[in-house]
Amino acid sequence: MKKIALLLCLILVSPLCQATTLDLDGVFDKLHAERMILKQDYEETSKLMKPLKKKKLASATDLMKAIADVLERTGSEGALLSVLDRVTDRQAKADAEKLVREHYASLADLTEMDVEFVKLVARDHKTKELTALASKVQGDIQKTADRYRALSKE
Repeated sequence: MKKIALLLCLILVSPLCQATTLDLDGVFDKLHAERMILKQDYEETSKLMKPLKKKKLASATDLMKAIADVLERTGSEGALLSVLDRVTDRQAKADAEKLVREHYASLADLTEMDVEFVKLVARDHKTKELTALASKVQGDIQKTADRYRALSKE
C-alpha cells in the first residue's frame, strides 16, 4: 500500500511527458484468469507438501514460495490498475500510464527470475509429481511474465 501511495504522489508531481495510451482492454480478465491458474498451482503444490515434508524436500516449499510471489504481484497489479482507472485528467493519465509501464517492466523482470527458479526445481528434482507440477507452473508463470513484458512495451 505504501508503494501505491508513492505512485499516486509521483503521478501528481511527475513532469509533463508524451505517452501513448496504455490499452487496458482485457487486462483485468487476463489478470483474473492468470490469478486463478496460479492459485490452482499453489493448491496442487500444497497437496504435495505433506508427503514431501516427510522426505524433507525443500523444493516443494521453494516452489510454493515462487507461486506465492507471483500471486502477490498479480494482486498488486490489480490494485495499481484500479488506481489508474480512476485517473481522469488526460496529462495525469499519460504520466500514470508511463509509470505503470515502468512498473510492468519491473514485474516482468521479477517474474522471469521466478520462471528460472522454477525451471531449476523442475530440472533437478527427483520426485516425479513435483517435477511435473514444477514444469506446469513454469509455463503458467512464463505466461504472466510475457504479459507483463508486453504491457511494459505498449
